[in-house]
Amino acid sequence: MNSVDEIYDAVYAKRAEISPEELIEITEPHLELLKKSSLDNYDLYFKSTRLLADYAIGLARIDNFSEAIKYLDIAINRFDNDPKLKSKNLWEEPMFESLVWFRGVTNFYLKDFRLSKIDFQNLVEQFPDNDKYGRWLKACVNRKYSILEWIFGGFTFLSIALSMYLNPEDGVMDTIALYGIVIGLVGGLTSLFMQKR
Repeated sequence: MNSVDEIYDAVYAKRAEISPEELIEITEPHLELLKKSSLDNYDLYFKSTRLLADYAIGLARIDNFSEAIKYLDIAINRFDNDPKLKSKNLWEEPMFESLVWFRGVTNFYLKDFRLSKIDFQNLVEQFPDNDKYGRWLKACVNRKYSILEWIFGGFTFLSIALSMYLNPEDGVMDTIALYGIVIGLVGGLTSLFMQKR
């Protein structure tokens, strides 16, 4: 296959039953060709964008998140630069919505919760009735608070251990340990409260 049209036909002729692995196998050898297609020929640009988008989604579906994120960004960028979509609301394009969704999920699994949260916030704003997006947004926020709870829990444990094993005569370590326990407990309870809220 030496042209975008041939790759497109090979993938979408049997699109209903093609697996992510098959799609990746067909598309992967031609990624450079697909990325090179420009707006000079809109039909090829459209086809290569769709192939890159499905390739990125296929990578995410087989949990190859580190590769998927690169191609999700490329595909979303191509949608942003598509002149025929400039006058339209991109959120009305189901493929664009899917790409943003998969990018949010991919960033979540790559532990980039800040970027993941941005995508899920956008999805919740655009599709407030979709509970799935709201649950993923909550998971991003909860993840941040869970990390804080572990930090404060560790701080409390360390303070207790220090007060038990280090027993200087002047009582300075006991005072430091007591403050550490209080800070750890208050911080942990505060992050738990914020998570519930």
